Amino acid sequence: VTGDETLIRARIDPSTDTLYLQRVETPSAESSYDSWSSFASAEATPSLGLHAAGARILIAYYDADDVLVCESTDDGATFASAVTVATAGGVTAVACGIRADGEAAVLWATGGVVYRSTRPALGSWESPAAWTHSLDTVNGLTVSDTEDWAVLVSGEDSDGAPGCWSTRLGSGVGGPPGHWSPLRPVTVASSGLDVTYRATGAASAGAPCVALVESYAGTGSFDHTMLATGLAGSAFEDGEWREPAPFAHESPWGVALTSD
Repeated sequence: VTGDETLIRARIDPSTDTLYLQRVETPSAESSYDSWSSFASAEATPSLGLHAAGARILIAYYDADDVLVCESTDDGATFASAVTVATAGGVTAVACGIRADGEAAVLWATGGVVYRSTRPALGSWESPAAWTHSLDTVNGLTVSDTEDWAVLVSGEDSDGAPGCWSTRLGSGVGGPPGHWSPLRPVTVASSGLDVTYRATGAASAGAPCVALVESYAGTGSFDHTMLATGLAGSAFEDGEWREPAPFAHESPWGVALTSD
């Protein structure tokens, strides 16, 4: 949602690897949400990043071994040409965040390693750098602007345990630029239970909050959207998460979050 309350949605059709974009200037219950425009070619498996602040919108996606971003500075009326942030094979997740002054971050994962490239306000994208943590696999990433960059990541740890973890990428506000706070578990299951998790959303509204999907592949399989909140007054990097609770929406892709 942009500064003038325009709603921007994006999705990738896995049957065609096509990224579609939707723009609704005055969203309401009466608005039509059926019109989508073909935007770019994008691989569906890593999903995409989408974030807005003020009149700026940033979309991050992966195609043909390139991590790409497209930016709008007029509430999504127009977008600049795509910019390649990095060239990397086997990307499994993509996310991004942007601020009204143009400062931005793009994150992507290969195997169990998360990489980031940041951009200062009105500057250029910096060289990619790997995080300082260790997971065995990463299947989901999401980013939110909460003083620094709040990051939710899902996958499996070195013991094969599936889970969702929170961390903070410093931007010079609450933490030094480029510094990663410790990984804090939102939820972790035992290995071998046919359970997986997918990170889908992060925001802050009086307290940190995240959205994720819990999927079970055994008998009676399901895909449950879950919401978890931190303690009131806590920071995202504190990792003081309450037990995730089910949200009334079943989908392997879950929901995104936004807050004001």
